[in-house]
Amino acid sequence: VMTRPETTLGAMNAALGLLAPRGVLTAVVYPGHDGGDLEAAAVGEWTAALPASVAQTVLYRFPQKPDAPYLLALEKR
Repeated sequence: VMTRPETTLGAMNAALGLLAPRGVLTAVVYPGHDGGDLEAAAVGEWTAALPASVAQTVLYRFPQKPDAPYLLALEKR
């Protein structure tokens, strides 16, 4: 299965809408696959654009390995 930015963002938006306050959404982002860099950028832009009053996001990644998968955790406010 290869995901695409538009379907990933749609799923993340839907999941955020279903979360209760203080609920957590986690996702593993794979920037190393074909098109994964575009998807990772889209997810990063989406999380950065969320107001702090809506959600906060934490990334757990290796900065020395930009193509390695990383964990994203988003907590709904």
